[in-house]
Amino acid sequence: MVPAGLYDALRMVPNRWAIWAVIGVGTFVNVLDNHMLNVSIPTIRADFRVDVATVQWLTSGYMLVIGSLLLTASRLADVYGRKRLYLIGMALFIGASVLAALAPTTYALIACRLLQGIGSALVQGVGMAIIVTVFPQHERGRALGLNVATVALGAFTGPILGGIISELFGWRWIFWFRIPIAIACWIATVRLVPPDPVATARRRFDFAGGTLVFLALGSLLLALSQGRFWGWTSPEVIGLVSLSIVLWILFFIVEVRVPEPMVPLAVFRNRMFSSASASAFFSFSATSSSMFLMPFFLIEGLGLPPSQAGFVLVPAAAMMSVSGPLSGLLSDRFGSRWLSPLGLFCVASALAALSRLGPDAAIGDVIWRSALMGFGMGTFQSPNNNSIVSAVPREQVGLASGTANAVRNLGNVVGIAAAATIVANRQVDHAATLSAAGLAGAVLEAHALIISISDAFVVAACLAALGFLVATLRGEARPIPDPARRMG
Repeated sequence: MVPAGLYDALRMVPNRWAIWAVIGVGTFVNVLDNHMLNVSIPTIRADFRVDVATVQWLTSGYMLVIGSLLLTASRLADVYGRKRLYLIGMALFIGASVLAALAPTTYALIACRLLQGIGSALVQGVGMAIIVTVFPQHERGRALGLNVATVALGAFTGPILGGIISELFGWRWIFWFRIPIAIACWIATVRLVPPDPVATARRRFDFAGGTLVFLALGSLLLALSQGRFWGWTSPEVIGLVSLSIVLWILFFIVEVRVPEPMVPLAVFRNRMFSSASASAFFSFSATSSSMFLMPFFLIEGLGLPPSQAGFVLVPAAAMMSVSGPLSGLLSDRFGSRWLSPLGLFCVASALAALSRLGPDAAIGDVIWRSALMGFGMGTFQSPNNNSIVSAVPREQVGLASGTANAVRNLGNVVGIAAAATIVANRQVDHAATLSAAGLAGAVLEAHALIISISDAFVVAACLAALGFLVATLRGEARPIPDPARRMG
């Protein structure tokens, strides 16, 4: 066992905010990665002369690998050392970025993106655990809150930077651009991040459990992400879902029999851990569906140009950047008992208000509703993440970090799949109704789209309300007293 004093010493490292800055920049680069590339996919498609079904794997394949590997990566970090796994992940990310910038074909570029996904899964799955390890309890919420702000910053600057770089220099420079930053992060991590005490313990990795959870998550995420293209009742989707169920059953059988399981199932008996994870799933399912649909609402529904639509979405990210650190700081002082439900209440209210918008909506109507949702997302995420990582023993912080990231990824996939399905199905019905009322042409299509998106917003609001209910009923969550606080 690792002496508790060694953990306390690590948490008192004087350069912990410098360590946070290094991990924060690494997180920013990884979040920036996918958002920068998304705006260049049409250009890549035209350059390689391939169809949409092929080029979409640049995004979906990357996200699929990350979602499937997050839990495995986090457990590997608990067993073999977080710093070591983080450095390996960043090195893979850098190497794959170089290869992607030189890719001669679409399929080579997709392969590079899959390799990038492996590196990014290691970075994302371990980064939060490193932050938790080096910060004392009374500063943890603030550090995690700033991490939420970093994610928001990458999300709304990515499309802007990607569009500018792609237009001025070409899409390959999207990959070249972030390589020097990632290399600097790797060097700074080597110099600043202390050795991980978990790496000194002799523990074994559950390879059977790791393989099963990777395949189970991969099958489920593949079915959810491709269902709207293949058809939800297609043999491919039904087969993948069935395979995932079988693999999950095998996973649980293995986990109760091995001495050092991949995921200690007893952790889910912890009410705080399980309820915080569940409310996070509902939150990300709700917010991802709205973020996916909002560009369609603004551009195809209201007829805004893409540049103006992008700036309409900035206030939401800005509010998230402000509320995330603020709620993290408040959770350090007062706990997360009411902060997390308050955030989800704001999200549910914003989505319900968005569902009331029609074809005559003004820009200001969209902005304040989106800003309210951004405020709610930031207010919820920081204390909720703090609750997840605080609910487990210190040697399982990596698992908790990976669970938080895996839940986020699964919620995003479920939310987008649900939103796309609702809009596609409802748009046909609304178009028929509007056509009978005398509308036709582009006006009919725009109105039918807006009403269909409103239906999806109603479902998203219900998901956020479920998350609010779970967060409210989970009980008290006060920070555990930390000796480091008394030591200064």
